[in-house]
Amino acid sequence: MKLLLAIDQSRCSRVAVEAVKAQYKPADCEVLLFHALDLLSPFAGMTALDPAAIEHLVEGERRAAEAMLERAESELRGAGFRTSSRLEEGEARNLILQAAAEWHADRIVVGSHGRGGLERFMLGSVSLAIARHAPCSVEIIRASS
Repeated sequence: MKLLLAIDQSRCSRVAVEAVKAQYKPADCEVLLFHALDLLSPFAGMTALDPAAIEHLVEGERRAAEAMLERAESELRGAGFRTSSRLEEGEARNLILQAAAEWHADRIVVGSHGRGGLERFMLGSVSLAIARHAPCSVEIIRASS
């Protein structure tokens, strides 16, 4: 089975990694760890930034994302899974769906932040969009409060 595990820096992604380890057999799974680096979010609301400062912030975000992917990949490999990782820049929901289609994933596993009401309306729900439009099955892992 080919699992695309979409992660970010959140607690719910940490729980999703643990869920993959607990629910799937390493001998039966290949895991692609995927992270979409949304470069617009760190700069929301900022005005007139120095280009050098922007590049410094972007590089910091990129390094943090690469380190996160390396930690998760190491953890899953330590549990016996075959893994690879992929970091792309852009909007998460579209990139995750595109990666799943290109890689021919059998399942997408994604954590849910559990946002509701106005916050979900304003920010959107990546996990909900993935569940609605995915080319394969989707498992949404919710971290308990």
